[in-house]
Amino acid sequence: MYVPDVYKSPTTGQLVTGQIGGGPHDPLPYGSGILAISPTKTYSWTDKPVPGNISVDAPRGNIVSTLGGIDQLALDGNIAAGPTVTLTAGTPASRGSPAIPGNVELGDGGVIGGTVNITAQGNIEGLIVSHQNATIVAAQNINATVLSGGTANVSAVGTLVGTVVGVGGVSASAGAITASLLGQNVSANGGAAQSTLGTSAAATSTSQAAAQESTTEAKQQVTAADTSQNDDMDKKDKKRPTLARHVGRVTVILPKPL
Repeated sequence: MYVPDVYKSPTTGQLVTGQIGGGPHDPLPYGSGILAISPTKTYSWTDKPVPGNISVDAPRGNIVSTLGGIDQLALDGNIAAGPTVTLTAGTPASRGSPAIPGNVELGDGGVIGGTVNITAQGNIEGLIVSHQNATIVAAQNINATVLSGGTANVSAVGTLVGTVVGVGGVSASAGAITASLLGQNVSANGGAAQSTLGTSAAATSTSQAAAQESTTEAKQQVTAADTSQNDDMDKKDKKRPTLARHVGRVTVILPKPL
């Protein structure tokens, strides 16, 4: 199966009309929503094809994505550093003019890209995946799952909820942080960076108390079982027939001699 497409000829560098796909090394373009796709080398005009940049600007409103999502995809499976996804909703206050609010609502499709930069003068919600760094800034609240192959920089004036994972590190700031921050170098609200990926966790006082209570209950159950077993043995012993030896006195009367 082939997909009609317009692409640059690798030999002439001119736009040509052709077809993409059909072979085992030429996967078909796929997806929906806003897409930037780099082809395989067969259809590329460069030895290292990368997807183009994506920029969505809504200075007076919201950026809303439902199922389609906003994606940068490389058909050869490799997105090197370079391509960016930039989403901007609303306009910050400037020169005496008040800020114009705007939210970024990413829905189930979310954003998948190289370097991801999202700014909103309102709230940011949804799934955000970046191969490199991710910078997420909201003038109000953030409720998102952020997965970054580089450093995840997340900032909200209000609350930060969800999960933030940064392979290169996590820098998070908000009025209130209840999100899970995972990485080797995690800094929250300007605090010292530390790892939140411990290989083992010490038992909490609650779990220790629960374990102690469970052990006590187990001992009580064993003791009760032993006592019950002993009582049963005593009862059985009382019901068993006993062997008694009775020793009596016998009087023998001999006849008088003649």
